[in-house]
Amino acid sequence: MNAAVLALEAAQESGWNAASWVSVLGSLITLAGVCITGVLTYRASVKSNQATIDAAARAAEREEEKEEREATARRQELLDETVRHLREHLEGIIARLTEEIEYTRTVAQRLREQVNEEQSISDKLRHRVRALEEQVEEMAQTIADLRTRLIADDAATAIRLGYLRPRAEQGGPPGGEPAAPAGG
Repeated sequence: MNAAVLALEAAQESGWNAASWVSVLGSLITLAGVCITGVLTYRASVKSNQATIDAAARAAEREEEKEEREATARRQELLDETVRHLREHLEGIIARLTEEIEYTRTVAQRLREQVNEEQSISDKLRHRVRALEEQVEEMAQTIADLRTRLIADDAATAIRLGYLRPRAEQGGPPGGEPAAPAGG
């Protein structure tokens, strides 16, 4: 640019002849070349910078994706570890529950056997109680029969001894009435 200014000043001092015009045109062409070179250099620099920016962005994206994959892998490992711990814990609970169920089954079986045994004893006792009740009824009937016979025997003996008069003589049912005292 300084060359163009100098060329213009030189052309004004020399009176603007054809050589001056050629010199000014040469300076303008040089100036245009410098401008074009600057623009091209700027464009190349912008393209280079854009490529650098794009490469940096892609690198940042790749780094971000890598970090995200690593974070996902860490989360998955943590999740797998948690699931493994939970599975172990649940397997322990299931094992204890299985033991409890088996113990409960064993106790229930023993109780069932005991109830069956007690039921058998209860049935035997019921049968025995029924048999005893029948014996008691038989004994009560025997005692009632004996009492009736004893009363009849006592009445017959009392009549024979003269302590009672037969009811038949009095017109009443048999069994007797007390006799009047012998002396009176």
